[in-house]
Amino acid sequence: FIRESSIFNCIELHHKKYKKRYKIYRNLGEKLGELFISFSNV
Repeated sequence: FIRESSIFNCIELHHKKYKKRYKIYRNLGEKLGELFISFSNV
């Protein structure tokens, strides 16, 4: 149980640290997806 809780704590820390970065990457992914759709429609 102690090991699992420590892993979850690490995930929480990483999640807080990478939340902003994840948003940026998600926005880039959405833009790339839109470009891909527009190219496939042509």
